[in-house]
Amino acid sequence: MDTPQEKKVFTAEEIKKMAPGYRGKPEKFDPEKAGKKSKPKTPPRGPQSKTLPPPRALEKNINPTEQKNQLLLEESIFGVDVHLTPIRPVEEFSTSFARLPEIAVQTYNQCAVDERQLERQLTKEEMSYYATGLLWTKLIDVKAKHSKVVLTTEEKAIRLATENVEFNVPQPIATYLHQVGDYTDKMGKTDIEIPPLPVTRVQGFGGYHAAEINQESHNAFEEIPSLGIAGDVVMAL
Repeated sequence: MDTPQEKKVFTAEEIKKMAPGYRGKPEKFDPEKAGKKSKPKTPPRGPQSKTLPPPRALEKNINPTEQKNQLLLEESIFGVDVHLTPIRPVEEFSTSFARLPEIAVQTYNQCAVDERQLERQLTKEEMSYYATGLLWTKLIDVKAKHSKVVLTTEEKAIRLATENVEFNVPQPIATYLHQVGDYTDKMGKTDIEIPPLPVTRVQGFGGYHAAEINQESHNAFEEIPSLGIAGDVVMAL
């Protein structure tokens, strides 16, 4: 019986002579395939003409998209009618300067001990009127330094008339006025709510919070001194 002929294994020098570009293992070298070259791949063919052929598959019954005139937010989850409510309650503080007339009277009583016949020069009511005027001068100054608040025409006139005036202020009243506008809450904010300047006129006299004391205006008359009320007291002497 004939035995199959064993495949010859060429050496590296023989392979180098027959196929210099071979990089495989010597036992897998086939001299019959060594001299053959693989055919280069045919590059893809480009278009035969410069003009493109018309599309073959056209969609039928193509309708253009309708124009939408409404807001884009109307279809979103955050629409224009959505309002956010804070979870934590917001603390609001209203200003109160009701102690100022009382401080003015106490200051007057202390001055009367050292100054004899002070009532001939200055009365308690005039001291309260003077302290009230100083208070509004201070409030307008604090409001002017606030970036989010604009002064009214009356406030601008008062600030212009008093900005270069040096006032003689008793120490207790000066200490009280220095604290106005120096409030700091838990979040570190120092904003203070400045009440509107009392400019309402009643029976020819101005300086009132409103034309009458009612349920809506009584807090302003009780908590914020006005030159209208202080002037009425002076004129009643």
